[in-house]
Amino acid sequence: MRTRPPHAARRPATLAAVLLLGGALRCQPAAAASNLLGLYVGAGAGRAEVRATGFRGPPSAAFAPQPLGAIGRNALAYQLTAGVRFLEVFGAEADYVDLGHASAPIGPQASASVGTTGTAVFGVLYLPIPVVNVFAKAGLARLDTQGHATVALPGAGTCAIGIPNCGVYSSAYRQRTTSLAAGIGAQVNLGPLAVRAEVERFTAAGEHPSLAVIELLFRFL
Repeated sequence: MRTRPPHAARRPATLAAVLLLGGALRCQPAAAASNLLGLYVGAGAGRAEVRATGFRGPPSAAFAPQPLGAIGRNALAYQLTAGVRFLEVFGAEADYVDLGHASAPIGPQASASVGTTGTAVFGVLYLPIPVVNVFAKAGLARLDTQGHATVALPGAGTCAIGIPNCGVYSSAYRQRTTSLAAGIGAQVNLGPLAVRAEVERFTAAGEHPSLAVIELLFRFL
């Protein structure tokens, strides 16, 4: 009776182990990529540049109200996000943004306050970079800008008693804008959580307000 050498008996087991290891290594990147896919929600805060033009002062004689200066100030802002990542390199998301409120002088004896809120939808393109996901996004934003201007009129000292505001001209301002929006940023994934930093830019109220925000995302694995 012939017996097989010990090394011949070990050969099939060694081959099977190599095949299993190779299959596991090939599946690992695919599994890591699949962990990035799915739905996510998030919230964040940052700073925005609130800008608006179109404020009007009091009429001049028989003419229409005269234009006042523009307002542009940094303000505390926040953003809410809901999105889905279809593929490793592509996704879509919807944002609610509040660019904050700001007040500033806009002309001689004139001041204004303004605030901008709205929603935006984006397509998101992710670069296949390990550890940190760099992304760019583009879409449409619907922003609502509301403001109020106050102008001190000359001759206020001649106001009659009981009419305290006769020397002040006030006007309200509102503009809704639908326009293109874009953003860039980077994201680090930490299991079901992700930390994102991004900058977005819009067109609203005759200006181009921008938003810089740090967000915490929760991903539904």
